[in-house]
Amino acid sequence: MLGRVDAGIEHTRSSNMDVMEKAELIGAELTEREQQVLEAVVRTYVETAEPTGSRTVSQSFDFGISPATVRKTMGHLEDKGYLFHPHTSAGRVPTDLAYRFFVDRLMAPQRLTGAERTNLQRQLDSIGTSVVERLVMKATRALPRLVHSYHSHHRS
Repeated sequence: MLGRVDAGIEHTRSSNMDVMEKAELIGAELTEREQQVLEAVVRTYVETAEPTGSRTVSQSFDFGISPATVRKTMGHLEDKGYLFHPHTSAGRVPTDLAYRFFVDRLMAPQRLTGAERTNLQRQLDSIGTSVVERLVMKATRALPRLVHSYHSHHRS
């Protein structure tokens, strides 16, 4: 029998929908509070790599709700497959479904304003192409190492 987390992950993998349809459905059933708490848990976990507790979320993010309400909301997110509880006394950890929601919904790209584009272009022009090219080359070399490190850390 699949656990709640496994069931949530399996649900996203087993559907015949295309990727875009899946992305639109992920998180559709979450309340605004659940989305806020999920974002807080994902951000905190990414920063600390430690299970995130309700008290940490309540103290670190100004939701105006008690740790008990955060804990209840985290329980709902666990039931829906977005979080799992590695140990009874530990906080919760985001699932693949939570990361997918975070990337698709919470990190949606924003268009630059005309002023932002102009400012960025001025900055790029002032530092010269060679600096930008070197940065791109460094990022290109670092990315495979980061991806490998991420995958080896999250496989266990």
